[in-house]
Amino acid sequence: MNTTSLVAEFLVIGLIPFLTILFAVLSALNIYDFGFLSQMKEFSTLLTVVVTLSIYLLGALTHRLGQLLNRNSLSFIFRRFIGSRPNPDEEWIADYVLVLQLGSEQLVSRIQYGESLSRIFKSVTITAPLLAVVLALWLSAAVGWRGVAIAVTTCALVTIASFVSFLLQRRNYQQMVRTASELLMKRKQ
Repeated sequence: MNTTSLVAEFLVIGLIPFLTILFAVLSALNIYDFGFLSQMKEFSTLLTVVVTLSIYLLGALTHRLGQLLNRNSLSFIFRRFIGSRPNPDEEWIADYVLVLQLGSEQLVSRIQYGESLSRIFKSVTITAPLLAVVLALWLSAAVGWRGVAIAVTTCALVTIASFVSFLLQRRNYQQMVRTASELLMKRKQ
């Protein structure tokens, strides 16, 4: 995966956590409008850089959190304390490495694209409910219950859509890696 794609992915992933923190801070400070932004015109360049870097950092952190919530990472913790067991995903890892080593540039790009989509959907599934709670609190004071209902409904729909998309994308991605691995093994023989 090239650096530009990774930066774009982290910026997309980090947007929802950034908005969650922004609305939490605005709620804590009892600020219910964005009039304060007009006072920051002279700092717009610096503010743009700081916000972009913050979103990027939050995207990287959220991605890492998603990795920690992966069942393989959690099973590592249990294996550490319970004892050594064979890893059921060793075959998957072997297939993945084989495809990355022997696959064409287009195949590897397609697999990395599927992997990227999977990470984005997973991150949105994790962070959208948090945004719903914080945004509902902020909107309840700013515009009332109708705003809360719209925000919660929207975030719930986004969460459900992201979760379903994550499951479908992960299955598609895993099938593509396994099929490509089988074809590469046949061609290698």
